[in-house]
Amino acid sequence: MFAAASILTGLVSSLEWGIATRILTGIAGAGMLPIAFAVAGTFVAVQGAVLLFIAILVLAKPRRAPAEQMP
Repeated sequence: MFAAASILTGLVSSLEWGIATRILTGIAGAGMLPIAFAVAGTFVAVQGAVLLFIAILVLAKPRRAPAEQMP
């Protein structure tokens, strides 16, 4: 809807239709905000999960006992 309204804004021949299509573009753009925030939130969550997984792999290495404690 946003793309169609944006294209129509460029194709109108009168000021009244131009204002109407700009209003439609604004409404469509406002409807896209929740989608944009959801996508950004998902990206941050996935990135955090990947970083946590890497940290667990690095920190969970088996530790060797010092040489003097080995039998």
